[in-house]
Formats: sequence, C-alpha cells, structure tokens
Amino acid sequence: MIRFVAWINIAAALGFVWFWTSFHAGWSFPMEELRTLIPNFDGYYGWETSFIVPDLLVASAMGSAGLALLRNPQHRMAAISLVFTAGACMFLVVLDTTYALRNGLYTLGHPFSYDLLSVPLGLTPVVLLTLGVLGPRLGLGFSKAAWNQQPGDKT
Repeated sequence: MIRFVAWINIAAALGFVWFWTSFHAGWSFPMEELRTLIPNFDGYYGWETSFIVPDLLVASAMGSAGLALLRNPQHRMAAISLVFTAGACMFLVVLDTTYALRNGLYTLGHPFSYDLLSVPLGLTPVVLLTLGVLGPRLGLGFSKAAWNQQPGDKT
C-alpha cells in the first residue's frame, strides 16, 4: 500500500504540471472563449495564476517524496513530507473550490469547468489515502493508541 501511495502522489504531482501546461498552452483555458463567460475575467485570471508557484512547489515536494518512498518504503522523511504536502493540497483544494463555487466557475458550460472540477475530485482522494495510510505509520492516527503514544515510543 505504501508503494501505491507513492505512485498516486507522483501521478498527482504530474497532474499539477499538466494542468498548468495545458492552461498556459491554451488547451484547457482558451482565453478569448472564456473572457466572455467569466465575470471579472482579468481579476479571475490574476487570481488563478497566483496558484502557479504554490502548486508547483507542492508538486515538487509530492513528486520527490513519492519517488523517495517508492525507492525505500521505510523512508520516514519522505512519508512525513507526503503528509505535509497532503495538508498543503487540501488547503489549495479548499481555496480553489470555494472560489469556483462562489463565482459559478463549475457552471460555465465550457470544458474548463470540468478541468477545474477535476482538481478537488482528483486531489481529495489522494490526500485522504495518503493521510490514511501514512498517518498511522507515523503515529498520526485517530486511534486511542496513536493519541496515547508517548515521546520516544516506536511508531
């Protein structure tokens, strides 16, 4: 299961890169078509493109930690890094989803709406699986044993 978590995090990291590549190439975000569909287009474009750096930083961490965990399933620092990136992903997903819902971006009647919707639908399961598998291995579970663990106990 550890290797599967590593693979899905690597795939998610590549998904971030694909999203921004297709966005800037105009494949998923044809500016002239969407300019007429998105109210306050310039504001939205500025807001959406502010995610490039955080998304790619998260993708870099996910990809490198995923590769490290794939090479060595006992790599504790890679597991910790993936737990942290899962939290960062969830934060980005909540920001993106909240904005899209409040501004009707999922109802544009354009394929870009589906690309946007694929972000929370794709990343949320990755986050939950990563936390569900790696969290308990690191002693970060919701079980009574995890909460009663004392410093220095083996995880």
